[in-house]
Amino acid sequence: MAAQRRISTASASPPFSVRLDPNVRRRAEVALDAMGLSLGGYLNMAVAAAARGDVNPMDFMSPGPKTLAAIKELQEGGGKSFASVDELMADLNADD
Repeated sequence: MAAQRRISTASASPPFSVRLDPNVRRRAEVALDAMGLSLGGYLNMAVAAAARGDVNPMDFMSPGPKTLAAIKELQEGGGKSFASVDELMADLNADD
């Protein structure tokens, strides 16, 4: 089985330091290595994409249990709806 060639996006830029959880770093290095990428190469590509405006930080976030429960409630027809902002604000400010 032939070894995969690593893709490097290294340049002559000065070093940049990032603090990472050691377990996350190890798992990321394994996953990226399987794709032929180094962690540094991936970070370089990710930062370049952010510089171009091609990245939405929300893409990296997963909803928590409370948000997932709220989404499920709405999908099942629950929740409230309001005819106006005034009605919404009255409900938000009501002493329940």
